[in-house]
Amino acid sequence: MPDVNSVIRDALVSIPHIHSIPCTPQGQLSTWVPALPLSLSFDYDLQKPLGLPDGVGLRAALGHADGAVLSAEERVRVKSFGHPTRRVLFTLGRTVVRTLLGDHLGYKPADVPLFVADDGAPEVTGHSLDVSLSHTLTPDALPLAFAAFAGTAVGVDVEALKPRRADLYRFLLHPDEYPLLQEWSEHNNEDPRTTIVRCWAVKEAVLKAIRTGFRTSPKKVRLALVGGDTYAATAEVEGTRWRIHTAEMHRCAVAVALPL
Repeated sequence: MPDVNSVIRDALVSIPHIHSIPCTPQGQLSTWVPALPLSLSFDYDLQKPLGLPDGVGLRAALGHADGAVLSAEERVRVKSFGHPTRRVLFTLGRTVVRTLLGDHLGYKPADVPLFVADDGAPEVTGHSLDVSLSHTLTPDALPLAFAAFAGTAVGVDVEALKPRRADLYRFLLHPDEYPLLQEWSEHNNEDPRTTIVRCWAVKEAVLKAIRTGFRTSPKKVRLALVGGDTYAATAEVEGTRWRIHTAEMHRCAVAVALPL
């Protein structure tokens, strides 16, 4: 699988509202107890490295966002979260999507007219763009967030690559896809319990693109690898075909779904 980190190493830029977040050796979010040699957090522009078509934007950031660009409504919402990790991830995700859209549309990040639609997807008032975002903690407990936009449907998902419960494939995959899981895990020389995370990211990216999330059964999203190459996959759900660009960053699986 391509090492996206090496591809974009020269394109890294720091942005003013995202900072490194220290971690304890146990991986819990902390305040002043750094355990990793992380002196900066980064903003990655991934449109070209992932081979996405023109008109599609994709951005990622690793670290802690200070929340300076959040709207008043978002500030209220983040305060309502009881768990500190959820507050960290929400703030980072909104910072990344506002930075991405602000650069594209010519707004300051804080002025992007971003809101949440009735189906839970982010939207931009007055602009014909689909928007998607995702965030997670890496296996090293670092906050990582992705945001994407396109003039067509788009979905992005990021998942930490660590083994999940052995029977997860029964929930996620149609029985016809079980051989695909074995093929993909052998191709990557990894535990199927980790490969299923890649399948999850691909399927959730498609489910976000169709704006149902897991209200649609993931078994209805039927996967196929493109030439055995794990960098790209295709999927079909309810008669619509999708191409999913996949990559790995900071030991997390990343998937971006676009219609074929």
